[in-house]
Amino acid sequence: MLRSWTALALLLVTNAVTARVMAPPPMALRVAASDGVFVGTVTSIGDKLVAAELAPGDDRMMQIAEVTVSESLLGSGSNKVKVGFFAPAGRRPGLTLTPKDVALFTLVKHPTKKEVYVAEMYYSVLRKADDEDFKKQIELAKSAVKMIANPLEGLKSKEVDVRFNTAALLITRYRTQRPGAKEQSVPLAESKLILEALAAADWSGRSSSPHLSPLALFGQLGLTEKDGWTPPGDFNQFGPLASKWLKTNAATFKLKRWSKVSTDSPEP
Repeated sequence: MLRSWTALALLLVTNAVTARVMAPPPMALRVAASDGVFVGTVTSIGDKLVAAELAPGDDRMMQIAEVTVSESLLGSGSNKVKVGFFAPAGRRPGLTLTPKDVALFTLVKHPTKKEVYVAEMYYSVLRKADDEDFKKQIELAKSAVKMIANPLEGLKSKEVDVRFNTAALLITRYRTQRPGAKEQSVPLAESKLILEALAAADWSGRSSSPHLSPLALFGQLGLTEKDGWTPPGDFNQFGPLASKWLKTNAATFKLKRWSKVSTDSPEP
């Protein structure tokens, strides 16, 4: 799976329906890892497969769906979008889209085909017909977009959970690597708040979701020995040492984000 450059793939858990299909991340984290988020209707499916070419050596073939956008939440403001997707193949889960499907799309931009967004994962498209809480999922996506647009509001909340959830959203967004992106520094003031929110989380291992585990999020920070971090040999010590590192370094460490934007200001 070519999404090895995003830590989200490492955070999936077994779906209760089948041991071969991995459960999707919460909607907020799907939004965080996306370039384009919108609600739309599939109008047609291309009759020919096209080369995916999402990264060097990617020899997969994908289908192209034409989608009419009814509500754009993030990214593309166009009312017509081309969406590349992968049909199920063997044990690999995929998407099956048909004309008239209404869905919530959480997609990434194709690295070279500027007019195409791609559904990399089977959960990148949530069909209305498959989820009785479809409207709720749209509201969750909207809330995530608002948090991305104004991260300091959530990071400065009086509520510990709000601060942590905002930090989880931003870490996922900033540390999801895409082809052609470069690491750039997050402003120190924002970086400090993110690390402090993570340090204040529940490190007991009792997280209700592995997607929101402080340990998993800490692992996405990209720390090395140069940052004063060496993973302990005893895994039981990982949490306490990670929390201590965050408290010690929050005021000086600058979180890096993957971005194609040549500026040190946060992306919208």
